[in-house]
Amino acid sequence: MKKRLAGLIAIALVLTTALAGCEDATVNVSPDPVSSGNAAAAPGGVGGGDKAKFELRIAAQESEEHNDVKSLHLAADAIAEKTNGDVNITIYPSNQLGDYTQVYDEVMAGTIDMACITIPTSYDKRLEMLTVPYLVTNYEDAINTFLGESEFRKQLDAIQLENGVRTLTLYLDGFMGIGATKSISDPMDFSSNHNGMLMRCPSMDSYLWTALGMNYATATIPYSDLYSALQTGVCDGWVGGSAYVNYLNFRDVLKYFSDSRYIMEIIVVIINEDTWNRLPDEYKEIVSTTFQEESLAVAKARETLDEQAMKDMADMGIEIHVPTQEELDAMRAHFQAEVWPKYKEVLGDELYGKLLGA
Repeated sequence: MKKRLAGLIAIALVLTTALAGCEDATVNVSPDPVSSGNAAAAPGGVGGGDKAKFELRIAAQESEEHNDVKSLHLAADAIAEKTNGDVNITIYPSNQLGDYTQVYDEVMAGTIDMACITIPTSYDKRLEMLTVPYLVTNYEDAINTFLGESEFRKQLDAIQLENGVRTLTLYLDGFMGIGATKSISDPMDFSSNHNGMLMRCPSMDSYLWTALGMNYATATIPYSDLYSALQTGVCDGWVGGSAYVNYLNFRDVLKYFSDSRYIMEIIVVIINEDTWNRLPDEYKEIVSTTFQEESLAVAKARETLDEQAMKDMADMGIEIHVPTQEELDAMRAHFQAEVWPKYKEVLGDELYGKLLGA
């Protein structure tokens, strides 16, 4: 009996030692119930390397078919490959994790790791800088201003970091134009009343100031009601959408489109700063570079997409107005003198001076 008991004890000791050895060789990088951005780098990480594995979630407001979301998938695949599977990004499109205001809250809190969204201005009115009209009027300037190492990017990055959010890149989703249910007289003449046409605009100062700056009468109508408002004559047209958006969602009711190029729609890719700081430096470089490359590809694709949308609308019989460079320059000078000063109170004197001149 004593020999049998001694044998059992010996076996138990062997098993305990073996299990202890296995536990020491495994790094626990399982995600918490909400976010896996809490994974920390440690020797002997998952995958056989010396880094922990990061499972990140990114919330997107657009659908799977949208170019932005397609780009997110390309970026996620490239990042996973370049990090040997140590950084994996799962994409949640179509506002699955909440609308852009909710998502921004959660990225600030770290309960969602990343997002590709419109940036709300509720936390900081200085973020109205993203919708200053006629800041740029062509894609080359837009790429240099929004994607390059410009004063604009420097200031945007600093403001977001105050909220615990890091800007990875910006997706340029097209210059906004004016879609209308009838012809517009002199769409680029800010002294014309444009036949008294009533334009729908979002309930945001930037868009209201833009419509008024172009001398349109304005009405605030929810986007969800816009199609029926155009169809029934509640309004004559709208500001706030690119050529592609006008073609995709409103071509059946439009008779006219002006490529007025007043605001470049900007969707921002962000990451929680604490999550970012947990990534090893080499992975930060991979993530940053990959998203910058993707944003440049999105910008180039979007310019082609909008040009094709205008051709398709023209084929449907929709009248298209493409402004001359002289018209764009004149409109920009008008906005610089008459509309930009409205941003002094919103941006503050220091930021206004850096972005829009003294």
